[in-house]
Amino acid sequence: INRALEINNTFVLAIKNKIKILKSLDRLDEALDFLTKNEPAFEKSTDLMIENVDLCIEKIDLRLAFDLNEKVLEREPNNISALNNKGVIYERNAKYQFPEKYMPLALDSFEKVIELDKEFPLGWSNKTVVLMNSSKIDEAGKIIELAYSLFPKSPDVLNKKGIFLLNIKEPRKALKYFTSALKKFYRGEFLLNRAQANFQINHYEETLKDLERLIS
Repeated sequence: INRALEINNTFVLAIKNKIKILKSLDRLDEALDFLTKNEPAFEKSTDLMIENVDLCIEKIDLRLAFDLNEKVLEREPNNISALNNKGVIYERNAKYQFPEKYMPLALDSFEKVIELDKEFPLGWSNKTVVLMNSSKIDEAGKIIELAYSLFPKSPDVLNKKGIFLLNIKEPRKALKYFTSALKKFYRGEFLLNRAQANFQINHYEETLKDLERLIS
């Protein structure tokens, strides 16, 4: 990718892929700095705007994430990733303030995502999280089972199924899904969740291995 960018430093696909790689390695500051240096390409590309929103969400800069995401929706009102991100921003914000306000907004956003595109696994898996955080465990279980039947190979769905199993005190079963998610796609969140499952079943050596990998 770096070689491609040496030839054409405004090649949007290469910029996008480099950001995704840096993000998967938890090098968020480096990814943001790289995106900022490519502002001309960023301003013209909806895909890069969405990548910027994702980075701001990861950095918990939710105000900026919301404002950038609204610009995407002004440009493309039915952009499925932007609609999903709107729900994610509401869900994250609910952790810090006014959950009674933001959780229903998040749920509404994810329901709109699913209504618009039933083949978008993130909509289903994110709806599961909102339902769990709203203490609607039975409903969350039905949604994640449906999502898993539709998208059995989606790393996000596998991860959310593991989270659901942790919530209902089934860490041994959860471990299987976190491991499957990591085989599909490496993400720090998946590794941390697997460490938590291992810890709950007293697999302390495996827990330490995952944590050491996470911080290395």
